[in-house]
Amino acid sequence: MIRGDTLRPTEIQRGDTVDVSAFDELTLDNHHDTAVTFEYQISDIPILTQAQKVDVSNAVVVSEIQRPVSVVEIQRRVKTEIQNELLNVHVDNDTLNVMPSVTLYTYAAIGNGTFDLDGSKQTITGSAERKALFLQVPDENTEPVTVQDFIVVNPGGHLPLKTNQAVTVQGKDGEAVRVGEMH
Repeated sequence: MIRGDTLRPTEIQRGDTVDVSAFDELTLDNHHDTAVTFEYQISDIPILTQAQKVDVSNAVVVSEIQRPVSVVEIQRRVKTEIQNELLNVHVDNDTLNVMPSVTLYTYAAIGNGTFDLDGSKQTITGSAERKALFLQVPDENTEPVTVQDFIVVNPGGHLPLKTNQAVTVQGKDGEAVRVGEMH
């Protein structure tokens, strides 16, 4: 039995949830012979449970999922935002799937890290294992480098390209481009 300063005595059952935030005084009485255990929660976000269902009001931030999560039913539209782009997460109003990210990437120079320019259009070869190509024009260059016939990268600039295909570059004879890739 629960009673408060503005609540008449009410019998509560296993699994019942009572919001007590409006009470100054609260009394719990056990009218049974066996011991009773009750749980309470202090939270800015109400989490209501009944019959093994969870209802969450207000904003919820999940910083870590320690065990796999399975959502059986979503009763109303949920606005979601995934802030970690490296997570493999699929969210819609019917399902929430969080897959572990087992892919780790390595960044490495191609060859010695320098691609010498000769004034003509040259090709940096593609690689099936490459996830991205990084080009950096050294500060010492006196002229920009043109990539794929239309992207101009000035001295001191860089260009990440999410491609595993061959890429063309053209720049002043005797200058260079630093090249690296992500695997």
